Amino acid sequence: MSYYINPHKFSCPWYPYAQEFGAPNIKWCEESLCSWVSEPANTWSNLAFIIVACLLEYISRNKEKDFDSEFFMKLLFITGFASGIYHASNTYLTQLLDFLAMYTIIFWAIGINLKKLGKLHDGSKFYFFGGFTTLFLVVTHLAYLKQVPIQFLIVVAALIFFLSEWQVKKITKRNYKYLLLGSGLIILGEVFSLLDLNRVICDPSNHFFQGHAIWHVLSACGLGAFYFHFAQEVPEKEFSEELEMHEREEFIADEIEEEIEEYQPKSKLQTLMTPEEPNWETRESEDITQEHDIEAILNESEKVPDGEPDNEEDYIDPNQLDLFGDNEDDSDKKD
Repeated sequence: MSYYINPHKFSCPWYPYAQEFGAPNIKWCEESLCSWVSEPANTWSNLAFIIVACLLEYISRNKEKDFDSEFFMKLLFITGFASGIYHASNTYLTQLLDFLAMYTIIFWAIGINLKKLGKLHDGSKFYFFGGFTTLFLVVTHLAYLKQVPIQFLIVVAALIFFLSEWQVKKITKRNYKYLLLGSGLIILGEVFSLLDLNRVICDPSNHFFQGHAIWHVLSACGLGAFYFHFAQEVPEKEFSEELEMHEREEFIADEIEEEIEEYQPKSKLQTLMTPEEPNWETRESEDITQEHDIEAILNESEKVPDGEPDNEEDYIDPNQLDLFGDNEDDSDKKD
């Protein structure tokens, strides 16, 4: 199934795989070594994608977790891994894997913009993302079979992305400095890649510096700038936590006020109004008055009433008169 020249020698590790699954449709300037890492410079330069993804993960630790930008970061990591495998093996199958990774990044970015435009939601965005990635992958394979340069499909997908950005710009106010920076870095990297492909900057035996390797580094930095473009609307984590705590405190205060207003006593005893407690001056005056009243009563009880005999023997209890019928007012009790 080799539609193009096998870049590996017969005795090299990747030669049978290139014969079985096809050779890539393009050969960069760096010569293919007879080893498991076929193109060292073009392979190790893909570590730039992985490093940038890790740096973005570290930098964004103080931001709220946003799934769209977080997934874009993970796709950036996968792109570096897929491109590294492709340049290490130099086969059509791994080249297709490299294209798959690039399609995922582009169509995920387009999905983010379509969500901003209100044309997609979180569920349908995955259908769009998966469907168009698969469609472009199929078209890529058909173009490969027809020996049509497949790199133009990346350009088509990129143009669709910038068209979606233009539509988003009409309805939202974004800071486009990160998008412009990222686009400039990717375009500059593409210039180095074209100079490599056309053998303008080319030293096949140099396995450290290659034009296509520079494309990897600049593209990784450019896509990192794209991440900041998509994540610029995500609030800082500390600020959002303080805001959330403030809102929670206000909610609790409102709940307490509502409970106090809606409180109803559970028994009739609770509805009785307790008299206000007097202050210390009133309480002291009342105590003094009560003490004087008690002393007066005791003094009066100790005094002997006027007209009563001084001798106790001459004193007759009026209550006893009823027993003997001496009460003149009650005629019925007389004998």
